[in-house]
Amino acid sequence: MSNKIPNLALSNGLAFYEIPDCLKILTELEERLISPRIPFMVIRTLGFSKQFGLKGNLVNVPMNVDTNVSILPRSFSDTYTIQLKLMRQMKNKNAFMYETIRPKVVHTAVKYLVEQELYKDEGIVISNDWIKEYSNEKENFIVKNEDKKINETENTGEDSDHDDNWNESDDKPINPVVTETLLNDEIENQTDTGIKFAPGENNRPISVLMDLKVDELTFPKIYCGKQRKIKENVKLTYAKIAKSELRMFDKRCGRVSKLFFTYKKLQTRKFVDAISINLRKTKNTKNVTVTEMLNRDYVNGLVHNDDAFAFLRFDRSSPAFWELKKKELMAMNRQLECATIFLTLSAAET
Repeated sequence: MSNKIPNLALSNGLAFYEIPDCLKILTELEERLISPRIPFMVIRTLGFSKQFGLKGNLVNVPMNVDTNVSILPRSFSDTYTIQLKLMRQMKNKNAFMYETIRPKVVHTAVKYLVEQELYKDEGIVISNDWIKEYSNEKENFIVKNEDKKINETENTGEDSDHDDNWNESDDKPINPVVTETLLNDEIENQTDTGIKFAPGENNRPISVLMDLKVDELTFPKIYCGKQRKIKENVKLTYAKIAKSELRMFDKRCGRVSKLFFTYKKLQTRKFVDAISINLRKTKNTKNVTVTEMLNRDYVNGLVHNDDAFAFLRFDRSSPAFWELKKKELMAMNRQLECATIFLTLSAAET
């Protein structure tokens, strides 16, 4: 035994922080409002098996948290639930996310996150205008003069003399349609309902490889606004970190959006590394220049010699990947000879 701590040990800085109560109750859209990064991904359901698939690429767009929170209602009477539409662009018809959010929960979570070290390093601050207005606001539950008269009448008991002449047939339901239900989701032409906003419309996307804190800034509900602190003497790749997060007993990273985000980031990193290696593996020790890459004949020559497809071996659905697996299978057959097929049948199986 080498008496060494494994690289994937939680003591090396891979343990999660405890999630506070103000972040546990956040929904998907509420988390997007308080996150400085928004990952635009097209996630669709696949048939009836309740599985999900990712279409297209991942676009990492920075956002201003203070601007997102400023669209929420200010008055106490409006701070219940509101319908909010998160748009890619305001000209689009379909919303990227559409939920009913709780503004008070969002403000409580923001006040916690802006006090964390990661948000302070990013220079994220929240205006205190809403907090001052909310703390000084008092709601008078008797809002009309008629209500005051009714309240005074109930206290004096003027109607107590008429109780003896009460008849059951005189009673009529105050709200005869109280049991009826309105399903807003089934009503067509609801494009104008809810607040529409596109916080990342005029912002320039950032590569997930260049953004060093993209995981922590994108998912504050998982990382609690704190950066992962890995020991300096431990060398961990992003693939090992992702493996530790997904296999951990704490299943907070088992969300669909987090799984696809990690997959696309890991895939992009592998492609970039493969392209960098292939560009350095030139023939006759000749460096590849920009002029040569802009030349169509030179690129066609790379495609003809399969040099332009080598970096796709990391993609499991690419022809280069299956070509590599075919070569491995043929090499195994030459070394171990033809494989023997075993088939087990049971009478109980139908």
